[in-house]
Amino acid sequence: MAQKSGSGKISNGLVAAGSAAVLAVYSAGYVRTKSAADRMEQRVAERRPPVRPVRDVNPVANVPSTVPDEPLVPLATPVKTPGEAKLEPTKSFPKTDEKPPVASEHKSEANAPTPSVTPAPAPTPASTPTPVVASTPEPPPVVVAAPPPPPPPPPAPKWKDGTYTGWGTSRHGDIQAQVVIEDGKIKSASIAECRTRYSCDVISKIIPQVAERQSPDKIDIVSGCTQSSDAFYFGVVEALGKAK
Repeated sequence: MAQKSGSGKISNGLVAAGSAAVLAVYSAGYVRTKSAADRMEQRVAERRPPVRPVRDVNPVANVPSTVPDEPLVPLATPVKTPGEAKLEPTKSFPKTDEKPPVASEHKSEANAPTPSVTPAPAPTPASTPTPVVASTPEPPPVVVAAPPPPPPPPPAPKWKDGTYTGWGTSRHGDIQAQVVIEDGKIKSASIAECRTRYSCDVISKIIPQVAERQSPDKIDIVSGCTQSSDAFYFGVVEALGKAK
């Protein structure tokens, strides 16, 4: 009976020592990773834009009208012109049966007046016409067009050509992003290595947005996969930093 009691005490001591060792290892890991987790939370908070309130799209709908009703103006009475005279009907005169007097046919030819002869005027010499000198029109001024300004120089490439990679971290694991640069622009982006708790297929729809929008800051955040989206975003940012 004494031997059983001693072995039981030894077993309980081993269990307590093992539990204390596990607790010490867990506490040391928590202390070492707490500062990194706090920095990650701060970077994610700085990246996400604040929510803006939605304004009323029709602010004028409830504004009462301040324009008073205009009074009705009666039609103006036509005004007569002072120089306009009223036309009166023409008066008709009565017809008479009187005839004009007829000259006597037995008038003496001796008393008829003798027609007078007027001499014809002498012809006037024709005047010499004055020659007309035609004026020469002045030539229009010649307008010389100014030469067009030279085209502006092409902008310098934003990134150097090549293939670059970068790591992004999150609480659920790390993602290595790969970016291909051609002619100073982002040609494509992909995930070179996925070390997250969940499959990286959940954020597959935001991977092509890096090349379409030419910036990692404009890609969307997948609902329910915020940590994986942030890890991919930070990986692309690190890869583009190497391309500058």
